[in-house]
Amino acid sequence: MTRPALVVLAALVGSCVVAGFVRAADAVKLRAEAPIYSDSKGAKLNTPEAVAFGGGTRLVVGDAGNGRLVAYEIAGDRVNPVGEMTIAELPYPIRIEVTSKGDLLVLGGKSRRIGRVSAAGQFTGFLSVDVSGSFVPRSIELDRSDRLHILDVGGGRILVLDATGKVVRSAPLPLVQPSFFSDLAVDGRGNVYLLDSVGRQVWVLAADATDAVRFGAALGADLDFATSLTVDDAGRLFLADQNGGGVVVLGQDGTFRGRQGTSGFREGMLRAPTDIVSDGGSRLFVADRGNNRVQRYAVLD
Repeated sequence: MTRPALVVLAALVGSCVVAGFVRAADAVKLRAEAPIYSDSKGAKLNTPEAVAFGGGTRLVVGDAGNGRLVAYEIAGDRVNPVGEMTIAELPYPIRIEVTSKGDLLVLGGKSRRIGRVSAAGQFTGFLSVDVSGSFVPRSIELDRSDRLHILDVGGGRILVLDATGKVVRSAPLPLVQPSFFSDLAVDGRGNVYLLDSVGRQVWVLAADATDAVRFGAALGADLDFATSLTVDDAGRLFLADQNGGGVVVLGQDGTFRGRQGTSGFREGMLRAPTDIVSDGGSRLFVADRGNNRVQRYAVLD
């Protein structure tokens, strides 16, 4: 059976386990859970671009179409909306990170500046990054020590800032063509994973390395155009395929562990997903931009 035929079959079946093209014998599967559609007042999400998880129970959504941030608390299987923040200086949030103190770092999609927002929702200024040359942040990620990792596509580098905002590390992006590096993720050991959307390849910059190397094989057969990735506490990577409407799973060593999901409107399906985040273990949250929602998945070991 051809891959297009499998897509049609998956859409018709509508199984509780997200349908997909799982080749690996030890495939990691995802079970779709009820999506998130609205805020605490019942107002609908509009073009959500970013999702962030922090503090063990806090989920923050960059509701870009409405120009705001929406906060939720996770309690078991329940997701409770708790507040909304409209920051005039950050009208189109595309990436969000939550610090250990509950403050937010927000990347604006129009200004390409990183803003600071207090846990109470107050804008406290833009982050000043002291680097030479062009600086155009595409994505951001905090590690467990609140060090900020920045994917700087303008300068062709990965920057690491300490909690005071000082640059403590700089490493070049891989010089491969064609390529388009769109996201990064950091695991508990300090390894940085880079997503090349055009090359359909993940790279890894080890904590003690100066250059990134390829992580696993190229994923040309399993990705269309992925733009976001996240890593869980077990070291597994999850890639959100924006154009293909699915999630690809890689093991700790970069081995393919399955592709799951089909593009569509039904719950469990994705349409132009733009960001993905893990709670560390059992759940994933995906900014499902084309469906104006955040899709939730349980990770089945």
